[in-house]
Amino acid sequence: MRPSRCNAPTQHFSPATPRRGFGVAAIIAIILVSYTVVVAVQGIALTNDNHDVALYAELFTPYNLVNSTTLWIFGAEVNTLYAELSAPSGWQGVIFLAVMLATVAGCTGFLLLRYRKAATK
Repeated sequence: MRPSRCNAPTQHFSPATPRRGFGVAAIIAIILVSYTVVVAVQGIALTNDNHDVALYAELFTPYNLVNSTTLWIFGAEVNTLYAELSAPSGWQGVIFLAVMLATVAGCTGFLLLRYRKAATK
């Protein structure tokens, strides 16, 4: 019988599994909670004819942020998620793009810090 080529014992991976699972669950919870809160805020704002609050609420959930930035980049006039809500225009789109780029840069930075910390162990 031939020995396995993998030199790393499996016991080194088992402690990381629960923490990784909690991390994934936390990310899913943040996305679901943020989307639920944003939809509630948008509904209330649109009911009270406050379209600016409804538009800027989209900054706080990843899917809506990317959707609104895409609508601005391609020059759409109507929001695909809410027919009553207009797409960002002019400087509003710049704000959406800046927030999206800052979010991507921040998440990438945290990921690199995590890899650096894991590499030193």
